Amino acid sequence: MTPSRPTVMRRLLALLGPYRGWMLGGAALALLAAVAAIGLMAVSGGFIAAMALAGASGAAIDYYTPAAAIRAFAILRSGGRRGSRPCAAASCSRACGPMSMRSSMPTSRCWCRSRWHCSAWSAC
Repeated sequence: MTPSRPTVMRRLLALLGPYRGWMLGGAALALLAAVAAIGLMAVSGGFIAAMALAGASGAAIDYYTPAAAIRAFAILRSGGRRGSRPCAAASCSRACGPMSMRSSMPTSRCWCRSRWHCSAWSAC
């Protein structure tokens, strides 16, 4: 007999509970990347349209401010993506670490014979 869906979700949330901070950090950085991508599209679209209108009418336009906003949104988007993936991966690795085969291995020596990559939650 398979357990019901709410029971499975409760067990999963209980397993991931100690790593809630890592998961929330990854979700916050992913949200930052999404909002920055929307802002980047809005500012760059408006900037292109304003430059087209200025070029057609011969009017002068300030292009320093929109260019700075485009750079800021691009940096925020890249930073959010760069940070959200390791955060989410760390939470999954820490939650699934006790269930791996390495946790049942002897702890005297690391499987790769170098300890630089081993973290506090792994068995080596």
